[in-house]
Amino acid sequence: KLAGVSRQSFYHHRAAVLHGLAMEYKRERAECDKAQRLIIMGNGDETVAMTAARKARRAVDLYNKVIEMEAPKVRSAPRKSKRKTLPKSEDWRQVALEAAIKPAKDAVALIAAFGVRPAEIEEGVTVSYTRTKAGKPVFIARINGAKTTEVTGLGVRSITIDPGSPAGKMIMSRFDGLTFPRLEVKRQAKRIAKDFEKIREASGLKNISAYSMRHALCADMKAECFSEENIAKVMGHISVRSQNRYGSKQQGGSNTGLLEVRTEREPREAKQAPGFSYENLI
Repeated sequence: KLAGVSRQSFYHHRAAVLHGLAMEYKRERAECDKAQRLIIMGNGDETVAMTAARKARRAVDLYNKVIEMEAPKVRSAPRKSKRKTLPKSEDWRQVALEAAIKPAKDAVALIAAFGVRPAEIEEGVTVSYTRTKAGKPVFIARINGAKTTEVTGLGVRSITIDPGSPAGKMIMSRFDGLTFPRLEVKRQAKRIAKDFEKIREASGLKNISAYSMRHALCADMKAECFSEENIAKVMGHISVRSQNRYGSKQQGGSNTGLLEVRTEREPREAKQAPGFSYENLI
């Protein structure tokens, strides 16, 4: 799992692998102990105990090998960042949505409004139009996080936005003609990449992609002084450091329309964030 990992991210990935091996050892050791207790009671299986013991031993051996591994000597070349290619016009995301072909518009609107990854749209994203206890209308997107394992990713996240915001209006346009207040979007990530090729040709917006929209949303949140924790939650990042590679505060605008975000896990290295949730919202 560490083959091909860059020097910059080596220790982060190694820590994740070590954590996984430690959890595997703990799990197999517990299984071995359980099997041995059953053997003592006269109704156990020695094969189960031996198999668990071998797996636990293997986890220890791999752990020791990984802990001795060193980072690559040569620093990897810097990756091209989408933050440098964000258009300067404030309405470029709306222009991109209008330039998208009809089958792609739902996916493009979700990426622009909620910062959804193409891989997450491929798994399927649901947006519901509902009201809070106070009667305020809201859009709530339920997203199954990509890049999620036992130690990475935030799992399922739900993001709530104001329908009256620019992002909310983009989503509202996709609800026109729907019988039920629920939008289900599913489209292959490769197909979305092709969609953006056509958007660039039709709109004249050079170099934009789905990730340009994620960078732009992150920049908007920074401009609105959202906490690092809440930005990480919206973006689906397990670490608050990831947002450092995204759009800057100077590139951001205002009025994201974001009201609340909920995730299965909390981002790492995050301070407790105040607010960012209307009282009794849901």
